[in-house]
Amino acid sequence: PESLRCLAVTLQAVLSDDPGLLRVRAVEAGVLETLVSALRINRNDPESLRCLAAALGSLVDLDFGTVRLSAVKADAIESLASLLLKNPKHEGVQETASYALWKVCEGDDAIVYRQRVMEADVPDLLRDAVPFHTGENQQKLQEFIDLIDPEIPRCWGE
Repeated sequence: PESLRCLAVTLQAVLSDDPGLLRVRAVEAGVLETLVSALRINRNDPESLRCLAAALGSLVDLDFGTVRLSAVKADAIESLASLLLKNPKHEGVQETASYALWKVCEGDDAIVYRQRVMEADVPDLLRDAVPFHTGENQQKLQEFIDLIDPEIPRCWGE
């Protein structure tokens, strides 16, 4: 787990300055699928889960479709949703996993995989995680939840 955490933290740091090309190359190299698989395998190590979720969030953040769609195909929505469900009291896991889930589900192509988002109860999971965020992130997360919540008539262009 220690080497996995180091790898995830390094990936997150490298991606923080990337304008996009490195993200696409990372996906092509199988990094995204590896992160999602590692999330499923390391269920009992909250610190590793936090680092993996943060790296996944960094990978999909600022993307305009290609990386996010690859994340959906790799079952990132379901894996992150499961992670949130199984770690309801771990603040670090809740914050990073909910951020990654938000970023996977965000974007113009999101309507394409709306059914998967609803089946994974993403609006409710993200709503539960709002208190783990602060400031502008908390506000933006709430706005995103309001956008995708099926109980609110204006969700996703309806």
